[in-house]
Amino acid sequence: MLNKKKEIYILLEKYKKLLKEWEIIKKNIFEFWRIKLTYNSSSIEWNTLTEMETKLVIEDWISIWNKKVVEIYEVKNHAKALDFVVNKSEIINENEITKNIILDIHSLILQWIDDFNAWKYRNTNVRISGSSVILPNHMKIYDLMLDLEKWILNYNWDLIDFASELHLKFVSIHPFIDWNWRVARLLFNLVLLIWWFPIISIKVENREKYLKSLEKAQLTWNIEDYNIFMYDEIIFWLEEIINI
Repeated sequence: MLNKKKEIYILLEKYKKLLKEWEIIKKNIFEFWRIKLTYNSSSIEWNTLTEMETKLVIEDWISIWNKKVVEIYEVKNHAKALDFVVNKSEIINENEITKNIILDIHSLILQWIDDFNAWKYRNTNVRISGSSVILPNHMKIYDLMLDLEKWILNYNWDLIDFASELHLKFVSIHPFIDWNWRVARLLFNLVLLIWWFPIISIKVENREKYLKSLEKAQLTWNIEDYNIFMYDEIIFWLEEIINI
């Protein structure tokens, strides 16, 4: 794992150097990866829009005639939430991610889909479909989120592990009635964006491997497979964007 982290930091420095030399294409790079993350993150949650359809909805405001309205809003809202995350990454450090920022991300994702449950923690118990993981009782959510906020404030170790562990801790709390996974992936990116990483998208074709590594980590707290999976996703996209 140490070798993978070392590779990530080497690639990051190469990416930052290239970005500085090619500042003119920075906006194009962001738009390209904005579509990638929105498409992959939505598809992991079974949204049926293709990557091209996602682009048309986000960039050209075109509604796809044979798709559900909720699917259109899912990708539009995700793009808005990502824009919010990018803006936040420019004005805060990683220890300033608060529960209110998390609630704001959730609210943007739910806009026009489920406004009633936006910006509020769940008030009922939930299960992850097909998983043996038992999630916390809803009455513990408020305290668990306060604990998460304190953990964020006091974290001072490795940046990549921080991003991965924040994602894991958040989905293990599962504070919202729905849409937790999208929020978790945006929080993962928020930490990385603060440190000048490009947007990192977990590929939809890796859905099963992603969920299995998460479940193993949640059930056993052996996080090695989970960390390796997250490292590999970061390496893939860093190499991809450098090659482009």
